[in-house]
Amino acid sequence: MVPPAIDHPGNNPEHEPNPSPRRRQLNCLVQGVSNFLKGQNEKPQSPASVAVAPYKKAARWIPRVVSPFTDFPTVFRLGMRADIDPEFDNGANLGNDIHITSDPAVQEKHLQIYRTILTLVPGFSDMLTEYQFTPESLPDLLRLFDILLKSTRSDDIKSIRNDGISYLHKTPHTIITPRIRLESGTRKDDRGWDHLLTARLMCPLKLLQEYEADPERFCRRVMEGEIVIRASDLPVYLFPEGTVYNPNALTARIFQGHVIVRVYRHIFTSPASVWSPGSRTKGRKSKGDKHQMNRSCARSIAYAALQARHMMSSVEQWSDPAFDGTFSYEQYYNNLCRLLETNPDLPWVKETLRFYDREVFLDAGNTRNNAIEELPEGNDIDAILGLVE
Repeated sequence: MVPPAIDHPGNNPEHEPNPSPRRRQLNCLVQGVSNFLKGQNEKPQSPASVAVAPYKKAARWIPRVVSPFTDFPTVFRLGMRADIDPEFDNGANLGNDIHITSDPAVQEKHLQIYRTILTLVPGFSDMLTEYQFTPESLPDLLRLFDILLKSTRSDDIKSIRNDGISYLHKTPHTIITPRIRLESGTRKDDRGWDHLLTARLMCPLKLLQEYEADPERFCRRVMEGEIVIRASDLPVYLFPEGTVYNPNALTARIFQGHVIVRVYRHIFTSPASVWSPGSRTKGRKSKGDKHQMNRSCARSIAYAALQARHMMSSVEQWSDPAFDGTFSYEQYYNNLCRLLETNPDLPWVKETLRFYDREVFLDAGNTRNNAIEELPEGNDIDAILGLVE
């Protein structure tokens, strides 16, 4: 857990009599972070506001294209030890309770996240070099990141919560029966395994025949724990309508289901673009436009899949396990990232990204034949990764 904000000598730009330009920039950033954590609003043109603005912008982008589960203290401790100082932070500043895993694969994942975050803010690496001389100020920046990551994740949940229900039927504007409540203040207990439409979409593709043989019984067995829905299962909504489970062709048009594509448009190119690709909400830039995003990336697709699943479920809060049994959203997200990132040169991965470039960003120049990989039998995720592991 990131410690709360405290006042530091470094928070005062006049603390040093003749600071270097980079140190003055750091002082302004530290002041801007402190103002944010205290809820103090400064003029947008003030040095502190200007200094902190790109970090706030990056923090809101991290859950969508880096990871909505970023553990900032661990990520930055590992990253700064690897790139700046092997002795950085002995535990006194970022928290004594941080557990640094010895698993090389997990460490590498954290390092990749760290280095991706650095690319989101020009000059961030230089600022971190300065932070090593005032490490007591770094927890405040990480707390800002954590607060804005969580609020962004929640904002997307709220935005998709009701609009997403209209995305469920393949045919636009189809009336859903039984009706799913959308009124303000209503709970989501009529979704998930309590509604046959959301249940069918959340059902693992490999269990779809069993579901369709007796939908009510299938849902009842899920809710009673007789059927366990795992984070390694690939659900129906990831695939186009009518896809039949074939363990030897799991990559054929995966991630091309209408629900995930519509949720992706909603998040990255505005709700107005869901039914009319290329459209924008009047008077407002889309999230993608704000970050000059004109191509898809693996983690943006995984994030859309995650948000779609959450919208269809009966789960109210991001961390609420009460209605989703043993299903882990974090593990599910990580599994989808593994599929798309373990070997990005596989034809089906390239085609998936180009599909989103065409369908979301209207890049018609990206065309190629769909590729189907021959897969060994077994667990959905492991079967696909068996090609490259």
